[in-house]
Amino acid sequence: MKIGVIVDNLYNYQWSILEGVFSAGENYNLDILCFTGKHLNTPNENDKKGNLIYNLISKKNVDGLIIFSSAICPYITHKELVNFCHNYSKDIPTISIGTTIEKIPSIIIDNILGFKELLVHLIEDHGYKKFAFITGPLNNEEAKIRYETFINVLKEYGISINPQNIYHGDFLYNSGRGAVKTFLDERKIDIEVIVSSNDEMAIGAVEELKERGILVPEDIKVTGFDDTEGAKFITPPLTTVSQPLYEMGWKSVESLVNLISGETILDQIYLPTKLIIRDSCGCTYSAIEKAKVDIDKEFTKLDYINLENLKDKFTEYLLRNLSQLDSKTLERLEKIYYAFIENLKERSFKIFISTLNWILKEEEQEGRNTGIFQDYISLLRKFLFYYLDDETLHYAENLLHQARVLISDFSERFQGYRSYKTEERMNYLTQIGISLTSSFEKREILEQAKNSIINLGIRSFYIVEYKDSKTPLKEGILALGYKDGKEIITNESFDIYQIIPDKFLPSYRANYIVSPLFYKENSIGYALFEIGPSEGIVYELLRAQLSAALQGAIIFKEREEYEKRLESHIKELSILNDIGKKITSALEVELLWDLIIKEISKLTDFDALYIVNCKQEDDNCNFEIVAKKINTKEEDQITTNDRKRILKIIETKKYLLKKSKNKKNKVFFGIPITIGNRVIGVIILKHHQIDAYNEHTIRLLSTLSSFIAIALENAKLFEETKKLATTDPLTGILNRRALEETFQKEVTRTQRYNRPLSVMILDIDNFKLFNDTYGHTFGDEVLKTVASILKKSCRKVDILGRYGGDEFAIILPETPIEGAKRLAERILNNLKNIPLLTPQNNKIPLNISIGIASYPFDTLEPEKLLTLADTAMYKAKTSGGGRFALLSSSDITPLKEEIPKFDIFLGLVNAIDNKDNYTFTHSIDVSKYAKKIGEKLGLSKEDLEILEIAGKLHDIGKIGIPSEILKKPGPLTEEEWKIIKEHPRLGYLILNQLPKMEKLLQAILYHHERYDGKGYPQSLQGKDIPLLARILAVVDAYSAMKSDRPYRKALSKKEIIKEIKKNAGRQFDPEIAEIFVDLLEKGEID
Repeated sequence: MKIGVIVDNLYNYQWSILEGVFSAGENYNLDILCFTGKHLNTPNENDKKGNLIYNLISKKNVDGLIIFSSAICPYITHKELVNFCHNYSKDIPTISIGTTIEKIPSIIIDNILGFKELLVHLIEDHGYKKFAFITGPLNNEEAKIRYETFINVLKEYGISINPQNIYHGDFLYNSGRGAVKTFLDERKIDIEVIVSSNDEMAIGAVEELKERGILVPEDIKVTGFDDTEGAKFITPPLTTVSQPLYEMGWKSVESLVNLISGETILDQIYLPTKLIIRDSCGCTYSAIEKAKVDIDKEFTKLDYINLENLKDKFTEYLLRNLSQLDSKTLERLEKIYYAFIENLKERSFKIFISTLNWILKEEEQEGRNTGIFQDYISLLRKFLFYYLDDETLHYAENLLHQARVLISDFSERFQGYRSYKTEERMNYLTQIGISLTSSFEKREILEQAKNSIINLGIRSFYIVEYKDSKTPLKEGILALGYKDGKEIITNESFDIYQIIPDKFLPSYRANYIVSPLFYKENSIGYALFEIGPSEGIVYELLRAQLSAALQGAIIFKEREEYEKRLESHIKELSILNDIGKKITSALEVELLWDLIIKEISKLTDFDALYIVNCKQEDDNCNFEIVAKKINTKEEDQITTNDRKRILKIIETKKYLLKKSKNKKNKVFFGIPITIGNRVIGVIILKHHQIDAYNEHTIRLLSTLSSFIAIALENAKLFEETKKLATTDPLTGILNRRALEETFQKEVTRTQRYNRPLSVMILDIDNFKLFNDTYGHTFGDEVLKTVASILKKSCRKVDILGRYGGDEFAIILPETPIEGAKRLAERILNNLKNIPLLTPQNNKIPLNISIGIASYPFDTLEPEKLLTLADTAMYKAKTSGGGRFALLSSSDITPLKEEIPKFDIFLGLVNAIDNKDNYTFTHSIDVSKYAKKIGEKLGLSKEDLEILEIAGKLHDIGKIGIPSEILKKPGPLTEEEWKIIKEHPRLGYLILNQLPKMEKLLQAILYHHERYDGKGYPQSLQGKDIPLLARILAVVDAYSAMKSDRPYRKALSKKEIIKEIKKNAGRQFDPEIAEIFVDLLEKGEID
């Protein structure tokens, strides 16, 4: 049995549904014929012929039909869509996907529930009130429902929506960008959150906001609808509503099979949608939420049999928390659950890990993304956490950690391999385009097509030409057929409503893409590709390349039919062939423009030639001249009239041949360069001869424009791929691999021409403290800030990249040691002018250590420069940081102050204050009182300064103590006291990097020692305790006694004096205690 599918393209949304259709076809043993046309009544004249493919569908070739009704209808009314569908359903059992069609069973998603859940989340959980909305095309039923739901939900919550806050989009990426421009530039409205009707537009909005320096979600939140691949991987990941796309495809086949079998099915089959919360709405670390457990929740310990019986409950838990789980993956997840419980029971790592490894291999082999298994492990841990005893939980944590490592390895390999295969496939498809357009002989084109398609892993395929392209179409000829490893040779024609005669089809069940072959207004035929590669774009590109190549062959054949013009035409087409090879193999845009000028000059005569690059955004169109050539002595210019003509070409997407009485330029000829429905450029020719250009020239340059369009797309794709492969995603500068490749090139150039070369390694000082204190998000902001400062500090010729976690490298071509030192000084000066603001709005300084190595100053082996610069950097860091160093010992930038800057550490005291409000005020008091005692003891100015700083920083080690211990209202447990007693040692470790500050470190390390030797951390006694630590011990105790604490009230002054005297000689140095009591009694200390 054969099932037909009508769809407008094979990209993300449609392809996700088709995967469900194909899987169901295999399950029910059905042949699937997917007829891929264009939008009905498309305004794009170049696409109209693509819809002829729908005319092939009849009860002669399919037993049932699935129509992607919501996808094919943006340019027609609902009534027209109904008529289109009924034209098939009167003879063929039919199912509609996405839109309700009267008298046709329809698979509909619940657009209201999931979308309402999203809006309620934004309003109730976040409290947003300033909304903007991007609609889909409102003649689309789903877009209309989402718009109405948006209005109704906001009305329910008493939130008024101004029409200015509504942007009418079309479900496409550029609508999202256009919406942001309209909201912010034209309407200038204040927005908290942009709600988009689909992910594609939401992604466009996010990208536009990023380019403007507007942070998502910090400045403006963005949400989508669909849960496409792009929504998961964009930064930040997109909060959206998940559609069960795969299930829609499966359900449509299942329903159609039941309908064909005579069963009664529902008119409307609704599938649920689901809110997917990620970071773009302002919810941070959504992945962490899956792993976080409630430690206050009551624990229920279960034996292993009961744990096994929890499987169904856990499955329900998974379905609530993981989107778009198909039955195959769900079955595998259940196997993992049983293996995990068995592993806990048997105490054998092998059962669980081997099961997980086997399943991951299966998922990887089927091309599935194994990243979902990390979320699964988090949910498994969270679910079972409350049912395991401590011993089993400890064992389980070890087991789950191994699982995460295994999954990470698979996911990293999967993503890397998929990226590699995608790049390889795109490169191969580019080569196919080059191969197909390298000849205008149809037989050669078909031979090239056969070999190329086989190499793509497509087992059977057919190319059919219409015997007569005039409508109505009747007969076809099999130009190329391939099955069972053999080419099918035949000259017989057949009724095109057979699609392909059964005798030519393979004996096994198969899924086919049926694609129209057409070029602008010319219908050539159609192609069938058995599903091989799992990316829909492969079949779209094959269709376009075959169409262009066969159209080229048709043009070539037409030229041959004119005997008198044969010679000139062959010459021209030969040149065109050569041009096509050169142009479509060029992968750099800037070089491509000059190549186009050069090759057009070979084809035709002109006085002036211009290449125009177009940037079309919504209703606005901007263009710029990117290349030109003038063949006359007088300089030519693009006039106002010329600009109007260019805009007309872009608007109509058609060539324009304009003749005038202008003596200088009598002829203006412009031809668009188009990709799909987009004009990406225009070729402009001017000539003084009135008859310089004719139909022949138009056809020639039309074909050339196709090559140019493919070349431009290839070049842009190459640039994007190259950028992804060489750019660090966080900072936007070169990644390590690209940096090292560039370094090797510079080393080779340096050795060849004996030119100087310098290298810098830069490391952020105290970066671990930033992460530990303020979190990794703040650490990421530090890295981005440093990268930005470095970019601004470098010259254009300098090469900047991220060398490691918090390390950067700069390669300085043609630069001797003095030039490198000047750049280092410039960087350090620029850093001083940009303090960092912590999440608590405290200013802390930003310092880096820089190591410099130079050829031939430091070495005659330039390949060692990176290693030498790294050595010099550590030299700068061990000298105190915030400076640069060379390899020679004398070349270290000196410290400009005797005592180090403590701003960053005082900033950490502020951070402690956020954990324990008492600490900051206490530290200031201790510093003040300690200085008073120091003055009475006659300490030196230097020791007084150190004592004052030690007072402020003596509790800095509390940054590592959990908040729940610091703020505990009752007595601490023995274990908690052990943790508290670690804070002097932690403080010592944090400040240990400071040079020449031993007295400060000793004061902080020993300020909890007791005079009688019963203190901590080392039980020092009497005068063995450093003097500054003995002073801190007294004032630290005083400050604590006079303050209200969670576990007791403050003591009175009389009680404090009594307590200090009582502990003199035991806890406190008696001499210091006596001095302090005297100061207290005289009122010199408050």
